[in-house]
Amino acid sequence: NSLIGLTICDLTGRFICVNDRFCQISGYTKEELQKMTYLDITYEEDKELNKEMSQKLLEGEIPSYTLIKRYVCKDSSLLWINLKVSLIYDGTGKPLFFVGNIDDISKQIKNETQLEETNTLLFYTLNAIPDIITILGKDFDVIRYNKAGYDFLNVTEESIKNKKCYELFGNGKLCEKCPTKLAYKTKEKS
Repeated sequence: NSLIGLTICDLTGRFICVNDRFCQISGYTKEELQKMTYLDITYEEDKELNKEMSQKLLEGEIPSYTLIKRYVCKDSSLLWINLKVSLIYDGTGKPLFFVGNIDDISKQIKNETQLEETNTLLFYTLNAIPDIITILGKDFDVIRYNKAGYDFLNVTEESIKNKKCYELFGNGKLCEKCPTKLAYKTKEKS
């Protein structure tokens, strides 16, 4: 019970051997896959790069390659995969087969997309608030301000990198009555 899909393809890309995990990932049986090439299940927009990388591998320009690409499964759903491909050679150095390791990364891609969407929503929400909002790290590093904060302090996101909040106000040390310090210490809202 492998977690990784494994394939062996001839030099035209036709599947010769696949493991159970690859069948589970793609939704096809071994018999169905042996009548197909890897391009038959590759998402249209990913085919050209995949062909290009396979050609470079065959010509000896690269020893192996890794791609993040999409497969079209038997049920027509799209599957994001991390594909690692190398060649098997005969005793004279002539290429015989492509060997592919296929890792289903669909959940990871979905999570990354949701995180990006959440960050975008947070960005626009914070910037719509007219009050100054500061996001600080535990060591009082400024992670970011909202637009009102950048405008008020007349600073840019780039100019505050690795700066402590008190440094932006001309202090050499943490403010005596720092509400953030108090909140960290008491775990209560200031």
